[in-house]
Amino acid sequence: MKYLFYLIGLLSGICLTWYISKSSELSKTKHAPEPLYWVAPMDDNYRRNQPGLSPMGMELIPVYKENQNDDESTSGTVVINPHVEQQMGVKHTTAFWGQLNIQHIAQGIVRYNQETLHHVHAKTSGWIQSMSVFSVGDWVDQGQHLYSIYTPDWINAQQELIFAINQNDHQLTQAAEQRLIALQFPKDTIEKVKKKRHVIQSIPFYASQSGFVTTLNVKEGHVVKPEDTLMVIADTSQMWLDVEWFEPIAGQIKTQQLIEATSATYANRHWQGKIDHIYPSADEVHRTLVTRTILDNNDQQLKANMLLQVSLTGSKPEPQLLIPSSAVIQFNHQNRVVLALGQGKYKSVAVEVGQQDDQFSAITSGLKAEDKVVISAQFLLDSESSKRSDFQRMGDETWPTATVIGTVNHINHQQRLLNISREAITKWQKPPATMDFEIINGIELNQLRPGSQISFQFEIRHSRFIIIHFEVINYD
Repeated sequence: MKYLFYLIGLLSGICLTWYISKSSELSKTKHAPEPLYWVAPMDDNYRRNQPGLSPMGMELIPVYKENQNDDESTSGTVVINPHVEQQMGVKHTTAFWGQLNIQHIAQGIVRYNQETLHHVHAKTSGWIQSMSVFSVGDWVDQGQHLYSIYTPDWINAQQELIFAINQNDHQLTQAAEQRLIALQFPKDTIEKVKKKRHVIQSIPFYASQSGFVTTLNVKEGHVVKPEDTLMVIADTSQMWLDVEWFEPIAGQIKTQQLIEATSATYANRHWQGKIDHIYPSADEVHRTLVTRTILDNNDQQLKANMLLQVSLTGSKPEPQLLIPSSAVIQFNHQNRVVLALGQGKYKSVAVEVGQQDDQFSAITSGLKAEDKVVISAQFLLDSESSKRSDFQRMGDETWPTATVIGTVNHINHQQRLLNISREAITKWQKPPATMDFEIINGIELNQLRPGSQISFQFEIRHSRFIIIHFEVINYD
């Protein structure tokens, strides 16, 4: 009888244990979230009501509905279980305060100081009888003879002066002198005529400053007029340096900033100066900001049209909120990032992007320090999150979008074009094709080369095929 009670107790314990275990499983099943649908990892338009494989042979990913009790701030949140996160390769990093590594380097072209150029004009109409300058690039010293000119008007005016002097007529002599002065006759030569009392046929002219002849428009025997520029002499003791500053450096340029310039011609030579002037208009070809700096050139090493490498000195960039540039998803009128909220929750948010370097982007609004942003597989998460967010009410334009795998055939860095042989696009029933794709601004192409196989997302905007995101799969 005693053993019978033991047997009944043992059976009761087994039944109770089974019941508790089963109840726990049922409870878990009851509270486990049911997927809304399953989606292809590389094409969010390929959806099924049950697990399976995508047209590319990848396992479909379940998408869950966010908590119904969440408030309005959770609009657009998507939930993914840890296994799927690992399968998708989701990675994230933290926004932080730091300084961009922007190389404040630009190119500058050396020019003659326009304020010290001396333009030599003929004082009157006549003939060039002799010259001491024969070619562009000749050096002339101040006071050096440049040319001599013969002119009939000056001959007649000299004869009138000599006649007045010979007549000892003081009033007539003054009138004759004033006429020569009005005819631009050199004053020092007037004194020679008065002293020698004979006509000087060929009137000499001399350099008013030292410098190089940069322009020479006449030779001996040429007929000239007062409006003609005979030559231009440049004082090269100081030179102008015109520098083109590209974005984002241009926004930091101010007058009186210190610059340092170097040249490949003189490896150990450095020139320093302050930005003297910012030109009022941008360069019409490159749309760059152009500045002017005066550089001392007493050793005459700087030559006009020489190319210099220029950098800003003494300026330290301000700390900014930074995230990897790869985390930014660019659209026509909006930039977005995907926030990692924890516990498998993700949400796309709109951000304003400021300056960028080769790795990071500064975020001026939309994020705060310590926010976690997704840097891998974010395009799929954004696609799901944005469908239920308030982006559409913000006026964001939508375009037909597809994600596909292709091989890069050719890269045009200047026009930012890729020629790609892509696979078929199942949702549009498009067969494989080779075609050109544009690359949206902000995406670096340095990691690509012909033969690269990439997974890329593109939009069709007004019949233009624009890649908004890509990831390199492998290289040939």
